Amino acid sequence: MFGWNNWNKQPGIQCVDELAGPQDYWMTFKEVARHKHAYMATVRHWVNCGFLPVKRDSVHVDSKHPVNLHQGEPLVRLSDVQRIRDRF
Repeated sequence: MFGWNNWNKQPGIQCVDELAGPQDYWMTFKEVARHKHAYMATVRHWVNCGFLPVKRDSVHVDSKHPVNLHQGEPLVRLSDVQRIRDRF
């Protein structure tokens, strides 16, 4: 089971603790999906594969559901969303 102590050992998932700059802000998965015209499952896939880092204290990780949306709202940075925009 993956908990807070094992967060960085979860394959693929990347964590961030701070915003990248003064104009950066946190976004929910729903906001990212809307912004990217993608499904929530696609956003979760980006997080689970390491394409989109999540805020460390906004997510609960376990072995069956690497990003558990029911344990609070996971957050990602706008700057990271804009960075993957060119990749997909």
